[in-house]
Amino acid sequence: MPKKIFGADNYTQTFDQIGAGLPVGWSVRTNASAVSLGTAAPFNTAMVSWGTQTGQFGNGAGSTNNALAAATGNESSTQQSAFTNRGPCLRQTAAFGDPGAAFVFQIASTLGFSNLVFSVDLNLLSAQARSTT
Repeated sequence: MPKKIFGADNYTQTFDQIGAGLPVGWSVRTNASAVSLGTAAPFNTAMVSWGTQTGQFGNGAGSTNNALAAATGNESSTQQSAFTNRGPCLRQTAAFGDPGAAFVFQIASTLGFSNLVFSVDLNLLSAQARSTT
């Protein structure tokens, strides 16, 4: 379940339940830029293997297994499907998400916020010419 901690002015989001969809406030986009959120894109809630060749946003295994040990990167699709540590993933191709693929977090209002910091952990499994930062 997504973990929300507001008493300490913190918000922490896990994606371990993304088989049911992205959490409220999160979306995936194409054609995003520094001045535009881009176009909302479909999110595949089915488990997607790291080796998929299909351009898409999907439900991918994290880089740690269920025992929170580092994955080797050589796990089979079956092994990846068993990982409960999940996250939104992106497979960019020449026809999908290149350039402008984006994970977007929108909040309704920052009224009363101060020192707002946003931090996210990302995995880049295979740096290619289309890798996006």
